[in-house]
Amino acid sequence: MGHGVYYYNIPMNTKRTLNLYDADTRAMFASGSIAGVKHTNLDLYEMERLRAINPELKCFGGFENEMVAFLAMGCDGFIGSTFNFMLPHYLKIYEAFNAGRIEEARELQVKANNIMEAIMGEGLFPSIKHILSARGVAVGEMHRPFQPLSPKAAAHVDSVVAENLVR
Repeated sequence: MGHGVYYYNIPMNTKRTLNLYDADTRAMFASGSIAGVKHTNLDLYEMERLRAINPELKCFGGFENEMVAFLAMGCDGFIGSTFNFMLPHYLKIYEAFNAGRIEEARELQVKANNIMEAIMGEGLFPSIKHILSARGVAVGEMHRPFQPLSPKAAAHVDSVVAENLVR
């Protein structure tokens, strides 16, 4: 397969779902013009069906909080905002899963999800900027309509990250 574009499947934002029964949609994914899909959709059946249409498609999960489940359904990798500070942790999940240590992968997933829950509760983008800034990465200030984390929210995020992040 040559170079192609990546289709970003995020129906929660686009309010559009794929119709994999539609001949034109099937032809598009089978054509080779689509190299892969960022599947930010919890419908793992749909991801598997895309691969059935074109086994050469690369499938990347967009929900880090479902990494183990996506891997079980044949996902090739992941693209997500939290990889900016959690890459070593996610690599451990990936390696444990691929080595057949499913319980270890699941336990690491729970720790990742504890972090995800905290940062989603306090604000995804402000939390990520706070975490990166605390690690010395110059990411700049939040832009409206987002606000920086309050000191209480920052302390909560810092505590959950320190307790759960595996490096």
